[in-house]
Amino acid sequence: MKETMHESLKGQLLIAMPELPDPFFFHSVSLIFEHDKNGAVGLIINKEHPELTAKHIFNEIKIECSNEFNKIPIYLGGPVNQGRVYILHEKPFGWKGTLEVTPDIAITNTLDIMYAIAKNEGPERFLLIIGNAGWTQGQLEKEIMANAWLHTSISEEIIFDIPAKKRWEKANLIMGINPGQLSSAIGHA
Repeated sequence: MKETMHESLKGQLLIAMPELPDPFFFHSVSLIFEHDKNGAVGLIINKEHPELTAKHIFNEIKIECSNEFNKIPIYLGGPVNQGRVYILHEKPFGWKGTLEVTPDIAITNTLDIMYAIAKNEGPERFLLIIGNAGWTQGQLEKEIMANAWLHTSISEEIIFDIPAKKRWEKANLIMGINPGQLSSAIGHA
C-alpha cells in the first residue's frame, strides 16, 4: 500500500508543475484554504479574467462603486462554483462568514465586505476571485505524489505584491527552484 500525505495543506500555496495536463491549472498558483480527510479546496491566485473587472461584479450585485474599480482585476479561482465570489484578504477579519486561513490571511464571501470595499472601508489588500478549485478525498495527495504539484508556505508577497503573470515563477524562485529547469519526471526516494 502506497503511503499518502496526512498533513493538512491549509494555508499553503500549491504550485502547478509545468507538465500538468489540465489547461485550467497550467502554471497556476493556488492558495489551499480547506484541506482535511474529505478533500481540499483552493483558489487560483494568478489567473486574471480576460474581460471582467471588479466594477462588473459590483454592478452585477447592485453595489455602487467608483470607476476606479475598472482597474481592479477579477481572478479565475478554479473550475468549480464559478458563480461564487471570494475575497481573499488581509486583516481586518470581522466580516460575516470570514474563514481565517492563516493569522494574516482570510477568505470572505459575504455582502458586508463587498459594501465596505466599495466605500474604501474594507481590507487594504485583497483579491476578488470567482470560482474555486476542489479535490475529492485523497485526490490532491495522489496528484502531489504523481509530481503534478509543489507546495510551500503562504507568501503575502506573492499574493498581493507580485503581478499575477509573475506569481508562478516567483513561487518557484522562493522555493529555490529555477522554473526553467522543472520537470515532472522526477521520482520519489
